[in-house]
Amino acid sequence: MKKYNYIYIIIILFSIIVGIFTRVELTNMYSLNSDMIEHYYHMRQYYDNKIFPVTGALLEGGTYIGNTYDSSSDMYIETARIPGGYFYLEYMFFYFLSGENLDLARILYGIAMTLFSCVFLIWIYKKFGLKILAIMTSMIFVNITFFTVSNKFYNPHTAFLLSFIHIPIILEYITAKRFNYFYAILIFPILALEAMGHMAAFFNLIPTIIVYLFIRWKNTKKYIIPLAIGVFISFLLYLPYLISDINNGFSNFINAISFRNRAKPIIQPPQIWSILFFPTNEPNANYRNSISAIFNHWFNGDITLIFSFIFYIISIIIGLFAFILLLKDFFQKKLEDKENFIFKESALIYFLYIIITIILFMLLKLGAARARYFLNIYPLTFIPIIYLVKKIEGKKVFNIFLIFILFNPLAVYIEMKHLYRNENKTGWNFMIPHINKIKEDANGNSFDISTNSYYPSLLLKIDDNNFVADSNSSIKYHIISIYNNKDFNLTNNMEIIYSNNAYITYKEYKNNTN
Repeated sequence: MKKYNYIYIIIILFSIIVGIFTRVELTNMYSLNSDMIEHYYHMRQYYDNKIFPVTGALLEGGTYIGNTYDSSSDMYIETARIPGGYFYLEYMFFYFLSGENLDLARILYGIAMTLFSCVFLIWIYKKFGLKILAIMTSMIFVNITFFTVSNKFYNPHTAFLLSFIHIPIILEYITAKRFNYFYAILIFPILALEAMGHMAAFFNLIPTIIVYLFIRWKNTKKYIIPLAIGVFISFLLYLPYLISDINNGFSNFINAISFRNRAKPIIQPPQIWSILFFPTNEPNANYRNSISAIFNHWFNGDITLIFSFIFYIISIIIGLFAFILLLKDFFQKKLEDKENFIFKESALIYFLYIIITIILFMLLKLGAARARYFLNIYPLTFIPIIYLVKKIEGKKVFNIFLIFILFNPLAVYIEMKHLYRNENKTGWNFMIPHINKIKEDANGNSFDISTNSYYPSLLLKIDDNNFVADSNSSIKYHIISIYNNKDFNLTNNMEIIYSNNAYITYKEYKNNTN
């Protein structure tokens, strides 16, 4: 098959070029929104005040309790947070490297994600050779899910980044003939860091690995000491948080229990099926109440999407078929030979992950769980594709598959351009013009502010940490969502100073001030 090597090299180079070009274009399209704005605010609180973070993102995003009229008010002090501060340490690290430039920090973060993915691709090359490397470069480096998380500081993305080294380490621990002791030590500490990004790890990958180790106890007991060392290191990673919470009377633990008690229990399976689509061209972002929500964006009259849609359907078929084929052969015990050992163990972990996640999420009533909850398993979802390739290589269908692999990056590029065409008009980019217009209009004078969204006050705090609304000012600005304005009373002494498709900013001249 060496005569095909030049084709594989072309696929690799083309995928890298398209991947880099797409990432550069998307950099200007991405916008911070919802939780990501909160993350930036919290990171700045730690960074500007030189505080070592011991907790992560909020367990309950979007809860604003700050007092706009109190300069010492903490916006989220009563809200439970994820134990462990690795996510914000990671954020602060890239913010520092960027010279305190958020846009540059996001670019550096995207570069780091790309480099981490290269670790996984190098592992694939060493394990399976050039052919599989070429195919996986096309499917991973130019991948909808990968593009979606690039350049965004979002706590689930911490697990995504770490998964590129964690999954190879787990598989090397299982299959390698040397350094197993070292790999065993690393498994749980990296899991601990992933859990500091998103607590879903406690309900999917961590119990999956524990159950797997018990099932394979004969091998596990050989490495019980390094595994125990890894658990101890994990405990040390959480020690700063534990000390802090003990010193604060277990405040975060109590807030977490309070949040759990007041949250409405939702008994439904998690959206675990989303992991089947990680290797495909499905963005995993349109799951609502009907299947039509997944397909609506394809049929808007844009003829260029026909090409991408065809490849989208083909990718779905390939992804599902590969998954079914691997599990079928696993349960039919067709993976018992030495050559298929890695596929056998991968299939077991994959299957356990799905079953354990469903059971725990339903028993604990944790709700639907979006695709981002499962990013820690991302690299493993490509193992079924590798198995499929090994099954069809040497057959005529393999040549057809190579044609798909060669042109799929172009299809993904067109799809991403379509999906993110309006992204820069949302979130941070959508609200900042309102903030800038208020600052320009106020011209340095104090003012009062009212809003039915907490983001304006949050962005004003980010811009000036000492910002305090002045209730005695004769000027009051109202930033009102056009989707939630039934309680807003428009009067004659108000004028519009800025509006867009989501918010309207009114300037009110107050008649009476104290």
